[in-house]
Amino acid sequence: MTDQGVVVLGIPIPSSSALFLSIVAVHVVAGLICTVAGIVAMLTPKRAGRHPSAGTVYYWSLLVVFLTMTALSILRWPANTHLFVLGVLSFGAGVIGRIARRRLWPRWLPLHVTAMAVSYILLLTAFYVDNGPHLPLWHSLPPLAHWLLPSLVGLPILVWALRRHPLMLRSRSLPSPSVKTDGKRACAADRQDRVMRSVPFHYGWVILASGALGSFMTTPGQTYGVAPFFDPVARDLGLSRAAVATAYTIGTLAGVLPAPFVGRWIDRRGPRLAGALIGLAVALACVVMASSNSVLSLTIAFAALRGSAIGALSLVSQHVINLWFVTRRGLAAGAASFGLALGGMIFPLVSEILMRHVGWRWTYTVLGIVVFATMVVVGGVLFRARPEQFGLTPDVGRAAARRRTRVEPVFTRSEALRTLVFWTMSAANVASNALGTGLLLNHYDLLGRNGVSRELAVTLFTPLAITQLGVVLLAGLLVDRFQPHRVLVLPMCAMATACLLARAGGLGPWPFLYAGALGIALGSFQAANVAAWAHYFGRTHLGEIRGLTFVITIVGAALGPLPFGWAAERGGYGPVLLAGAVGCVAAALANLIAPSPKNTAGEAAGTKSPSVPA
Repeated sequence: MTDQGVVVLGIPIPSSSALFLSIVAVHVVAGLICTVAGIVAMLTPKRAGRHPSAGTVYYWSLLVVFLTMTALSILRWPANTHLFVLGVLSFGAGVIGRIARRRLWPRWLPLHVTAMAVSYILLLTAFYVDNGPHLPLWHSLPPLAHWLLPSLVGLPILVWALRRHPLMLRSRSLPSPSVKTDGKRACAADRQDRVMRSVPFHYGWVILASGALGSFMTTPGQTYGVAPFFDPVARDLGLSRAAVATAYTIGTLAGVLPAPFVGRWIDRRGPRLAGALIGLAVALACVVMASSNSVLSLTIAFAALRGSAIGALSLVSQHVINLWFVTRRGLAAGAASFGLALGGMIFPLVSEILMRHVGWRWTYTVLGIVVFATMVVVGGVLFRARPEQFGLTPDVGRAAARRRTRVEPVFTRSEALRTLVFWTMSAANVASNALGTGLLLNHYDLLGRNGVSRELAVTLFTPLAITQLGVVLLAGLLVDRFQPHRVLVLPMCAMATACLLARAGGLGPWPFLYAGALGIALGSFQAANVAAWAHYFGRTHLGEIRGLTFVITIVGAALGPLPFGWAAERGGYGPVLLAGAVGCVAAALANLIAPSPKNTAGEAAGTKSPSVPA
């Protein structure tokens, strides 16, 4: 053994340390058990006995594979980023499949089959991507084949099982628990199009995944998506950081102004058409960004990018989630926020790699192509308006049991503006976005002043995003159980902590503690903020209300870099960070004491939401 690693059965292992080899041994054994158990579960009769036993073995061995893979990824980060992402997706799909069966979700059978099959396909994909170049026959295939072959084999089998397996055919003959069988509902169900009818489970799950993917695709216009480009753009255009920050601020302010009109348009036309056209707008904005050659054109590009991604795509992606989820809106918002958190982990790394090879202009062009190709499908094909229009019920057809009912609120924009909670939540929005934007845009300079290298600063996006991923579901659960504006106390306190940790500075654990605190602040705020507005003001005028809140929010994001730039030119960020911490504490206290708005508008309309928690 050497520091260069060892070779076992023709497969190189990149480290010879005892700890690494021990984890690899456990990982390999668990992977073999997982592979065999998955095959047994697929081939045995689907009844009590071998099938559920094999499934249980598969799940728990998959958990061991996931934990050991996480440890190996941390030890070799960022070389194993792609394997970590595949592992998260594989284990996540396995968890969904297991829960669907154990809790007997509506239409649980196709969801269980799909999730477990996807989990197994991703498991094999990770194996062949990592080891294919060293295996007989596989080493002669191009690298792309290692990524695609498991899906090319597994997905047709999955489609056949969903359409032709006897259990599936019998399950389709049973009435859906989420669709009533009276005449009105039957007529509404007849209006479901081919895409909705082809889904073997409640369409709300498709909406949840689509909203998360739409949020993921906003990353090229998010602050942490723009941050890696800041210094390359400044060098290429011969501008100072202050000039680029000013262009970013002006562009953000200009780009967000149409948001109220976009929200009203979404209310009238529905999210489907809006999603496709907004995806095209984001793609074009990326091309405009890649064509920038002066301060003026850069400002216009920032306006187009921030307006289309934040003021439009983020708005419609959150809006469609709120339309389809009521009693479990917080949990759904948390799950959908996974997309935004994953974007924060993946896009900066991908952008850094692409810029090293093709430069920042071609990188933005590639990102635009990816957004366009994705949102044409997600927005134009999968987004839908309210579930009631199609004979379905919100919350994937699951009524919330044992909860006190209340009337679903119906607030107009002017009525919402007259409530105190609108302004306390807006204050939290401004504080979170101003500080989050300032910290992320100045991420490299802020940490560099504390002795952190650019390579480590890039790496810190990963623990930041992982923390976001871990906290979004927790925040969603809290929103479903407590008043959402009081849940905002958590992100405000976490953001204050992040500011104080950044002010303290230093090496050792400090950068990681700072990234963790910032991840908690951003993740919990995303989940709580997505659900809070619909909870208090209802779905009827939600697009118009959210359009206005996006203006307030982005004003905070636009103004955030200015005090940071001022502080940077005067020797340090300390005063701004201290003031930011104080502002977050004030916003937390304001939301803690503010009363919930009275639901007089909903009571007058008589709109009942029988399972909305009071």
